[in-house]
Amino acid sequence: MHDAEQTPFSRVIGVVSFCVPYLGFVNAYCTTMPGLFVVVAVLALLVAVSIVLDRMVPDEPAGNHARAHAKGRRS
Repeated sequence: MHDAEQTPFSRVIGVVSFCVPYLGFVNAYCTTMPGLFVVVAVLALLVAVSIVLDRMVPDEPAGNHARAHAKGRRS
């Protein structure tokens, strides 16, 4: 249930730490149906790109990586 009257400033506890401009507009867009579709599509795109990049980059055997790391610490 919403209040019928505004809260006076003398009753507000706390201070403003920082302000992020236009964040309210982003929040309002993301809570609408088209905005929700955009958020889901971007997340799906990030997962797909992550899977594709993971399959394209060849895996090195653990021994080679450990030896290269050890050489870097010795010098």
